[in-house]
Amino acid sequence: QGRQFESQLFRSLAAICEAEVAHTTSYHPQCNGKVEWLYGTLKGAIKAHNNIKQADMSPTVLQGLKTALRPNTDHIIVQMAYGSNIRLPGEFFDPPAIQMDPETFVTNFQTLMEELK
Repeated sequence: QGRQFESQLFRSLAAICEAEVAHTTSYHPQCNGKVEWLYGTLKGAIKAHNNIKQADMSPTVLQGLKTALRPNTDHIIVQMAYGSNIRLPGEFFDPPAIQMDPETFVTNFQTLMEELK
């Protein structure tokens, strides 16, 4: 992390081992965007489940993140890891008997998205 953190003991040990010490940054600045994207996505998912205990919500949120389309790669993490899609819990149930017209669905969806901001 820089010369100011390098001790005499470390320099002596490097000299004994004939090792060349290379000073680099402690983080990879190009990854900041990826971390911020993940943090924002995770924060939104947690806010959407605000009335559930964290231990109960974590598997659902993590599964949702694994099955979400990544904007920078246009791939789903599960597809990249396993080579195929996984079946989501909702696929094990019959579709709901109540049919909602598209306009009502869009209105409700927009309201929900505004609450997440």
